[in-house]
Amino acid sequence: MRYADFAYPEANVAIEIDSWEWHSDRQAFDAERARRNELEELGWHVLQITTTQMKGQPMAVAPTVGTSLGLVPGSWKSV
Repeated sequence: MRYADFAYPEANVAIEIDSWEWHSDRQAFDAERARRNELEELGWHVLQITTTQMKGQPMAVAPTVGTSLGLVPGSWKSV
């Protein structure tokens, strides 16, 4: 069984956080791709976000996640 880093099951949206710390070898890299493919095959939309983006550009990440969840940027209300 595989798990996404973050998941919104009601919207079939998964978020994978990529970092050199946890994905710096071949085995981890391959496992990450296999997990993404499995989620996509199950109908999930998978977002790949780096730790650099999360820490340094959170205001750029938020609208991406919100839009994927069907939220309206600015008001963040359900469509």
